[in-house]
Amino acid sequence: MKTKPTIQALLTCLALAVALPAMADDEAKEVEAGERGGRLLATESPRPEFFVEKDHTVSVKFYDADGKVVAPADQQVTVIATGDEKKKLQLEKKGDALVSTEPLPEGDGYGLVVQVRADADSRPENFRFTFVNHICGGTCGNPEYACTCDE
Repeated sequence: MKTKPTIQALLTCLALAVALPAMADDEAKEVEAGERGGRLLATESPRPEFFVEKDHTVSVKFYDADGKVVAPADQQVTVIATGDEKKKLQLEKKGDALVSTEPLPEGDGYGLVVQVRADADSRPENFRFTFVNHICGGTCGNPEYACTCDE
C-alpha cells in the first residue's frame, strides 16, 4: 500500500512544479509601457523602451527621467529570440533609436532576452519575457508583451 502515498506525493510535486512558476511570473509582472506602447525596461536613466514595429523589426528608444526621448549614445542592445528558431538581433543607431537590421522570427509565443549595455565595456542587464504581439483585450490597449493590465 506504499504506492498510493508515493503516487500522491508525485502528483503533489508535479502540481507545485506547474503552479509555482506561474504564480512567480504573475508576481514579477510589473510591466511599464513606454510612450509608443512598448515595454519600458527597468534600467537606470535613460530607460529603454522595447517596441516591435509592424514589419517585425525591433526599435528601442531611450527616455530620460522626465520622459523625454534622448538619442542613444554608447548604449548597446541585443535581442535574442529563443524557441524553435533561435535568432540573435543586433541593433544599430537610426535617428533617435536603435533599430534591428532584421526582423524577429515569424509568429509569437516564443521567449525573448533583451540585453542592454550602457556602453561596450558594461555588463549587460538581461530582460526576459514572452513575446506575444496581439493587442491586449484589457484596458491598456498595448501589445501583450507590454501589457500593463492587472488581469
